[in-house]
Amino acid sequence: MPSLSGNSTNGTPNWDKYVVNNNYTQVTYTIETQALFFKQVSNTKIDHVHDQLFPGTKLTILSPRTVKISASRDTGVISRITSKPAASVQIGNKKGYVLINKIRKPTKAPDSVEKRTISMAQTDLDNLKSKAGVGKKRVSGIDIEVDGFGLITDVATVEKVPERVNGREAKADIVLKNSKGTRLIYISHKAAGGAKAFQQYGGISETAGTKEMPALVYTNPEVQKFLNDLYSLYQSSLDGTGNNMNPFEKGKLKEARLYRPVTDTQLINQSVFGPGFGGPSGIDNVDVIAQGPFIFKSVMNPYGDIVITLSWDHFDYRGGNINEFNSGQYQALLVSRSASDRRTKTPQGDIPGVRTGIFNRSYLSGQSMPIDAAL
Repeated sequence: MPSLSGNSTNGTPNWDKYVVNNNYTQVTYTIETQALFFKQVSNTKIDHVHDQLFPGTKLTILSPRTVKISASRDTGVISRITSKPAASVQIGNKKGYVLINKIRKPTKAPDSVEKRTISMAQTDLDNLKSKAGVGKKRVSGIDIEVDGFGLITDVATVEKVPERVNGREAKADIVLKNSKGTRLIYISHKAAGGAKAFQQYGGISETAGTKEMPALVYTNPEVQKFLNDLYSLYQSSLDGTGNNMNPFEKGKLKEARLYRPVTDTQLINQSVFGPGFGGPSGIDNVDVIAQGPFIFKSVMNPYGDIVITLSWDHFDYRGGNINEFNSGQYQALLVSRSASDRRTKTPQGDIPGVRTGIFNRSYLSGQSMPIDAAL
């Protein structure tokens, strides 16, 4: 689990994403690895330490600004700390400082955005139901024309999808239900902000597939080739047989990103819409991928009738044109990057310290390298 000291997938510091921009006073944070709870900024003796903290300890962050702290070995630290970023925190009735690399980042910081989106969408829907004369209760619904998808009848609620598949989150984040609670349309939702807000489409591990076929994505020939090529480079860096273009050095990935465009249309669809693509609509085969708030509008159709439409800042629907996932910033890529807390499983063995998945092109940094340039 990455800490508050790292960066998110789009390069934003975790501290900014999960503290500064995340209503930090309402979030309970957790100690990730064993840490010391310091009383002050400069610490030179054991009396300057409140307590030793163990993984799972809950804390509250008191300020959106980090401070630089120092500590000598006399405080009990294994090695001297010099001007390391720390958070001002409270644990119980004690206040002090904890290094931010010891604090776990919240696992669902985007939840706050998702909850606001669902709440706002439900409020807008309720207002439309009220204007239509059916009332705001969950047992009443209205017909809505979803751009690019079609007419959906009796839409009553906007709800979060709670299920998990193979231990991971389902592809669908949000579902529209009718007045009887029946699910009508499944939506994979991200915040507005273009390709950078979307970034990862899906994983490639042995559990990234469907409930019935967990290894469906992992065993895809294109994924297998990328993993085998990745392992070949990794292994050659260990035995000294690699060329000077090898992005690995003694088993460590040097390049910021190592990538290859995805060309298999089925794999693109499975990563974007869910591994269940090709089957019935559901939590792992979404109908729409959407970014930004739910935009409801009342418009007059060619027949003079008032119709409620639904759209988003950016959206694609299953079965539509997927050309944008073949080029530009939304292009689907197999990508590996350095990540000390991850490992990539390949047919030939595990590669420690590397994370691999299917991302879009905006995920790449200036030091990214096409994997084929190193082979």
